[in-house]
Amino acid sequence: MNRTFAIFTCLVLSVCLLSAGCNNRPATARVDVTITYNGQPVSDMLVTFNSEGSRPAVGRTDAQGKVTGLTTFKPNDGVVPGEYILTLSKPSQVTESIESGDAYAETGSQNLGFPAKYMSTQMSDMKLTVERGKPNQATFELKD
Repeated sequence: MNRTFAIFTCLVLSVCLLSAGCNNRPATARVDVTITYNGQPVSDMLVTFNSEGSRPAVGRTDAQGKVTGLTTFKPNDGVVPGEYILTLSKPSQVTESIESGDAYAETGSQNLGFPAKYMSTQMSDMKLTVERGKPNQATFELKD
């Protein structure tokens, strides 16, 4: 009898802890961003929304330079409201960016199809404030 009660109590506590941990994510907002360089879309690049106060979001530019599939917690869920610096990286450089904290240091001299400064949070001038319940839209024209 005591063993059954102990197992039941453990199961109830487990369910309570799991359900409490699943619902404490901050709300996210939709963001529409287009990125161009010399009037041409910057395509097939990973875009990271970097913030000191929020979890980063990641998306990819399509053939028109539009950022699609922004993901913070689960696919296509959007961006947590806050202030962000956007950085770019080639899909193959994601591991380098995560490990080094700055892909610019690793690839600054390569021909990327856009200025390498946009790979660094310290150098990128792509800044965006995301607000909940408002249209979060921006077009960035990259400059040398």
